[in-house]
Amino acid sequence: MTLTKRIIPCLDVKNGRVVKGFQFESIKDAGNPVELAKQYSKEGADELVFLDITASEEKRETIKTLVRKVASVINIPFTVGGGVNSMDDARNILLNGADKVGINTGAIKNPKILTELMEIFGRQCVVVAIDTKRNYEPKENANLFVVQLAALLHDIADSKFYKGDETLGPKIASEFLKEHNVDQLSREHIIKIIENVSFKNSLSNTGKSFNSIELQIVQDADRLDAIGAIGIARAFNYGGFKNRELYNPEITPNLTMSKEEYKKSSAPTINHFYEKLLLLKEKMNTSTGKKLAEKRHDFMLSYLDQFYQEWEGLK
Repeated sequence: MTLTKRIIPCLDVKNGRVVKGFQFESIKDAGNPVELAKQYSKEGADELVFLDITASEEKRETIKTLVRKVASVINIPFTVGGGVNSMDDARNILLNGADKVGINTGAIKNPKILTELMEIFGRQCVVVAIDTKRNYEPKENANLFVVQLAALLHDIADSKFYKGDETLGPKIASEFLKEHNVDQLSREHIIKIIENVSFKNSLSNTGKSFNSIELQIVQDADRLDAIGAIGIARAFNYGGFKNRELYNPEITPNLTMSKEEYKKSSAPTINHFYEKLLLLKEKMNTSTGKKLAEKRHDFMLSYLDQFYQEWEGLK
């Protein structure tokens, strides 16, 4: 399925002017909001977001006049946020020309306002804006840029959905990185991570040909996704997709399978716990990964205990 790209500029406004900054700091003037809105609309933007970034902080009402002016010069959907704390705030924004109302601080203070707004104006008119900021320092000394891109791209073409082709993912990832002008050294590192991150590669007799702290982090993250409550859901979802049995007591897990046997396996989903999921805790690389894996591993053991008791009609 091809996703349609949508261009949605967001204009941060302070004191009636568009501003630019980093995490709402080092703010610099960037122009007239009406003129910029008109330009974006003319150049083919799909929607426009107008955010008065200091309205909530300074207890100010969003500038109604400016909203009307912007709405009058564009012909695309228009979302306005900033200082929305009540039904009246939202109504004023919509009456002055906005198609949607954005809410941030108001939703934190009063989560019920979201339901109230949707009941009155319709869910199509309500947008929740979420600002995030890392409030921790990474424990592992790694290249975060490489880690983030490798995590994003490592499953871009999962071989099990492409007839076992393990070359397609690295190829597509490489093209993506080149298209976005990622430097060659980082590109090569990211591709190496993608080529080596998979669990099935640990079943190969050739041994690990590449290693880095960045690979270890991405590998741990990938393995953590495979275990615990979400991991169990994923396992049964994929098993159902492949029309596999949930459990068959007559088919025992293969604990010594090779990489090729693993790729071709059609065993019941419960076997997958023993052939992969329960092995991952001991394969974690980093201290953070090992710590997180403990609780998820224990949850899977508890789940299996419950599963077998229900299977036998004991609970």
